[in-house]
Amino acid sequence: MMRLDSHNVKGRVPSGSAASPVEDASKQGTPDEDKQRKMSRIAFKREYYTRRDRERWDKMASERQKELDISRRKAERQNALVDRPQYNPVTLSIHGPGLEEEDAKALERISLRAATLYLRNNTYDPIRGVDVPRDLSYSNDKVKSVVPSSFHVGK
Repeated sequence: MMRLDSHNVKGRVPSGSAASPVEDASKQGTPDEDKQRKMSRIAFKREYYTRRDRERWDKMASERQKELDISRRKAERQNALVDRPQYNPVTLSIHGPGLEEEDAKALERISLRAATLYLRNNTYDPIRGVDVPRDLSYSNDKVKSVVPSSFHVGK
């Protein structure tokens, strides 16, 4: 084993186990073995740097894919709102006569459903103190609409 001399940096002092520089040189490998060791070190470093670079690029690709997934999900959420009618919350109006008509029809259906559910669920009249007959064979004209008249189309 060799150590650097603290006083003479350029020169090496042989360790106590080697009697002469010739014996120390014989412990070292032949030039072919040295070259083989050097080539294996180079191959190891090359493989290490290649693996590290591949992992770095894979990590960057996965991060990019996550960003694309997030932006795709955001776009889907934004496009979901596009299909709804254009409603102005300040003026409380819907843009377009077709949309107003659709909204009025939806409100009419909602009020009919509410009245039907009310009649089916409430069979006792507390004001008169009598049971309400459960005759549900009525037409829609018997159920009074709870939609304000301002929402009806054509009025």
